[in-house]
Amino acid sequence: MDRLIKNRSIELANKIYDARKSAALEFLKYEKHFLKRKCPICFNDKGRSTKIFGYQCKECDHCGLLYVELLPNSKHLNLFYNDHRISGMNHELWQRDRSIEFDQKYSTIKSLSHSGKIIELGSGPGQFVSFLNQKGLDAIGYEIDSNACKEAKKTVYL
Repeated sequence: MDRLIKNRSIELANKIYDARKSAALEFLKYEKHFLKRKCPICFNDKGRSTKIFGYQCKECDHCGLLYVELLPNSKHLNLFYNDHRISGMNHELWQRDRSIEFDQKYSTIKSLSHSGKIIELGSGPGQFVSFLNQKGLDAIGYEIDSNACKEAKKTVYL
């Protein structure tokens, strides 16, 4: 718990949670455009349906995974991540010292002793990708938040 507090305060974690939940609840207005999927682990489509924060979820009766059954399409997912609450909160997160977090993630990656390219999905402005490349790894990042992409170009993290 001490590492969490040093990396992200409880106040900041609550602020992030509130911003993301608020945006996600408002985002439900697009639900008729969401895409239905099967269990992402075993591809079963049978199970008990439930709603979590208004989102259609399912507990797979084969493997037991609880997953979001209806997903936004790429257009609406892009709208979500570019919502002012999400991108504003992300901008605040990019400003904090993330060295403890990056060192821990780097240690985990090194322990996997793999070779090849590392791809970070949802890379924000590319801080962790830059960190990994500085450590001698071959890393790239993908991001759909247009503000994060602008920040990456401005700060030359990529």
